[in-house]
Amino acid sequence: MGFFVTGILKEWNITKDLHKINVNTLLVNGRYDEVTDETVMPLFMHIPRVRRAHFSDSSHLPQFEERERYMMIVGEYLLSK
Repeated sequence: MGFFVTGILKEWNITKDLHKINVNTLLVNGRYDEVTDETVMPLFMHIPRVRRAHFSDSSHLPQFEERERYMMIVGEYLLSK
């Protein structure tokens, strides 16, 4: 399963340019998210300065569904920069 896109972005792919992202990056997705682990992994593998947070009890809104953990992770991420 993956993230299914239709319309003008259907064939767009940025993977080959991900190495150009030169800022610290936090990737977030949830277990029940339409942005699946399979979708996030190319980003995680190709962005040089990346961290990933996976929320096992969330869909696309961990900031609401797992608010305490989300705030802790984002706070720690911001303080580490």
